[in-house]
Amino acid sequence: MVIISLLVIVAILSWFSVKKKYLTLDGAIIAYLFGLIIIFTGGVILFVLLLLAFLITNLATSYNIEEKIRLKLIVAKKPIRDWKNVLANGLPMVLFSIQEYLFSLDSLKLAFIASTASFLSDTVSTEIGVLSKSKPILITNLKESHAGRSGAISKLGLLAGFLSSLIFSVIAYFLIQWNESLLNFVTLIVLCSMLANLMDSLIGATLQGNYFCERCNMYSEEPKHTCGSQCKYVSGLKFFNNHVVNFICVLIGGLLAILFSRVIL
Repeated sequence: MVIISLLVIVAILSWFSVKKKYLTLDGAIIAYLFGLIIIFTGGVILFVLLLLAFLITNLATSYNIEEKIRLKLIVAKKPIRDWKNVLANGLPMVLFSIQEYLFSLDSLKLAFIASTASFLSDTVSTEIGVLSKSKPILITNLKESHAGRSGAISKLGLLAGFLSSLIFSVIAYFLIQWNESLLNFVTLIVLCSMLANLMDSLIGATLQGNYFCERCNMYSEEPKHTCGSQCKYVSGLKFFNNHVVNFICVLIGGLLAILFSRVIL
């Protein structure tokens, strides 16, 4: 009965995500499968943490969405995330959850939480940072850049990412009932997620394929800009798109937690 209830609950959440245009249908199917895997390997609490991060990131993306559409950073009336986005961000968490189930190591549970916090921090930094009144700087040379360009960071974005990770880690501490210091736990999760966040920007500025829309005079992460025009290739590896960068970012956050947990906790 419990299993059936969980199947129904996750199905309802997936349907709601499609209805609210948080996910495309294919994205919701992947999310549904990932949700079930995490529930049956990591437990309901880890699923709740992932759901919390998902809801916060969607709120951040939806925040001041009219301005983001005006800046041509997103396409109006289009679902926020598709299956590629769900796969890239969710796969590392699923892998850590499965490993935690198989080996029952606290470090793997921490890796799941840190990878989820990395996804949260990076997404919130991006979605809030693009609304900054001051111009962002490119992480590689610290020169002013354009909002939305891969590798561009802003004080507002970093602060938003830090605060979201901080709040999330405190909630996670009490939900999983961690039996050691709150300060050490929060320090570990926030440190790993922020390092992964910065690594995302660094990889985005160096390895990720970057394009330029001559029609809008804007940089783009995709060969086709939100205005519909084809972009000119500028730098990076063409196959190294935003989804690859996101996967690496989330994975790094979890791996750092495994490494640093031996020192901080």
